[in-house]
Amino acid sequence: SLSSTDAAAAFGSGVSTLGLTGGYMRKLEESIAVGGEASWVSVSYKDYSASSLSLLAIGHFAFDYHDFNNSYFGLAGLGIGSTLAKYSTSEKSENKVAFRLGGGKRTHITKSIYWRPEIYFEKVDGFDGTLVLRMINLTMIW
Repeated sequence: SLSSTDAAAAFGSGVSTLGLTGGYMRKLEESIAVGGEASWVSVSYKDYSASSLSLLAIGHFAFDYHDFNNSYFGLAGLGIGSTLAKYSTSEKSENKVAFRLGGGKRTHITKSIYWRPEIYFEKVDGFDGTLVLRMINLTMIW
């Protein structure tokens, strides 16, 4: 079993953004793990504030199946992405189809804690795609 968490905060130019991500994966085969990820984001700007929740089914394929817990991996995801409306109280957030493609590397820190940096491209239907680099991403394996 694999679980991961990620948290972020950003402040600047009058905009505050807070985010929290959690996930759970289960190893199916020597090189394949599947699971899900939930992300919550809150944005505040002047008189505007909104929150969104995204849910994705995620799959990992380890390129070194002899050492799954210390390998490079490819990842793919499909689910629902919540779009935050532009900074206007007259617009509403929407749930749209989202997908993710990318990869990363698992590296031992302790017996059950791993550092798992990832880079991926994520696109929510109708919006520009985003390239994400997750450098502080820890995984616990039990």
